[in-house]
Amino acid sequence: MEVMNDQVILSKKDAYRAMILFLEQEFRATKSEDIAALLSSLQFLPDGIPADPAAWEDWEDCVGRVLGSAGTGPG
Repeated sequence: MEVMNDQVILSKKDAYRAMILFLEQEFRATKSEDIAALLSSLQFLPDGIPADPAAWEDWEDCVGRVLGSAGTGPG
């Protein structure tokens, strides 16, 4: 398996949206109720805030962890 090294710059919000799109795609393929529940908490409300603000905080924590491990290999 080849690891992709293409660098794309996204804002945290755009990366979050990409995650939502990925999960929506997985939901369409699997019809998983667990993914549906997760998606409902991740969606943005009309005011631009995620339905579950704790989900955004968890997202920011994960982004920080990934950025903190940059250069240490996959995973």
